[in-house]
Amino acid sequence: MCSKLQVVESAMSAVLALMLIYGCGHVHCATVPRNNSTDVLALINFRQAITRDPRGFFSSWNNSVDYCNWNGVTCSKTHLGRVRELNLTGQSLDGQISPSLGNLTLLKILDLSSNSFPDNQLEGSIPEELGQLSSMVKLEVGGNKLSGSIPTAIFNHSSLQILDVNKFSIYGITGYDWQYPS
Repeated sequence: MCSKLQVVESAMSAVLALMLIYGCGHVHCATVPRNNSTDVLALINFRQAITRDPRGFFSSWNNSVDYCNWNGVTCSKTHLGRVRELNLTGQSLDGQISPSLGNLTLLKILDLSSNSFPDNQLEGSIPEELGQLSSMVKLEVGGNKLSGSIPTAIFNHSSLQILDVNKFSIYGITGYDWQYPS
């Protein structure tokens, strides 16, 4: 014969099991997927435009690691799975800046500066697509072999606070009214 304590323990165990099963089902349904295919594809396309990575910076950029944990990638805490910062400063990278970065619509900080080691530099121009990044606060591309015009759309965003184009061969921005914050 079962004691009252055993009956109560069995009933409590059954209730707890039901709560866990029922509760887990709701948690699963409410989980926001972390994988944002647009941001992931933009990062993958950017990586493919890099032709040399002598320091192995991109070693974590693979399917076994969540892209929000890839080297240099910081994701938003409020918009889960959205890339808010890409920092690849001083990595001796060769290649070009992929226009796909323009698809990282919540990107606030892009730092590709100081990849200026002998024969190891990003080259080409700043893609027009970066002008679409209306959330951009900081864009650093100085210390590379970049040249050309800076997309004028970049200057239309009131959120931009820092633009570093040190050692950049600029042309094609005639008639722009340069104003510095007071």
